[in-house]
Amino acid sequence: MDVVPVFAPPNELGFQASIEAFNGRWQQKLWARFWDPDLTALQERSAGYVGASRRRAVARIEPAPPRSSFPIDRVIDLAAPPSAPTADPGDAESSAKRNARRMAFAPPVRRPIS
Repeated sequence: MDVVPVFAPPNELGFQASIEAFNGRWQQKLWARFWDPDLTALQERSAGYVGASRRRAVARIEPAPPRSSFPIDRVIDLAAPPSAPTADPGDAESSAKRNARRMAFAPPVRRPIS
């Protein structure tokens, strides 16, 4: 089975997008600026960057609601097709907000090359 990388589309909101944004900042601020001769030096510099990044984000992280832990006893059938959780019908307002947010970003207009 081939491994397919998962990237966040431009202007997408959510957890995956924040991870991709952090990875981009890490590459720009650390990887592209410094060349460490060995893995230990790179790990130390990276730990410093990650620590500074977390200190800057603490104002957003602390008031956030607690995240539920991943169930350890859950068995995932990797042969089954992917499925998304179904929305609660009582949650129509937040569903409408999500759909409006998705529609707010229009696809790029393709113009013929002249």
